[in-house]
Amino acid sequence: IGSVVDELRTPIELIGVIPNKFDPRRNLDKDILEELGDIFGERVAPVVRETSKIGESPGEGKTIFEYDQKSKGGEDFMQLVEWVVKKVV
Repeated sequence: IGSVVDELRTPIELIGVIPNKFDPRRNLDKDILEELGDIFGERVAPVVRETSKIGESPGEGKTIFEYDQKSKGGEDFMQLVEWVVKKVV
């Protein structure tokens, strides 16, 4: 963050940290999420799971909302959008 502030020459505020490509089956992912919570607390955004639909959507030239909004990935991104809106509004 410090190097970004130096480059932009303007103060910035960290709104949050977005855990993405999260797989709840991987112990490492769970450990990292716990560590993020310990460090950033309320600044940790809802996780975005690693899903095939998220991987497929760019190949179709679509966002996850256009490709399959009701998929787990679509739901994760919608929760993230709602979280961000609450933080900035």
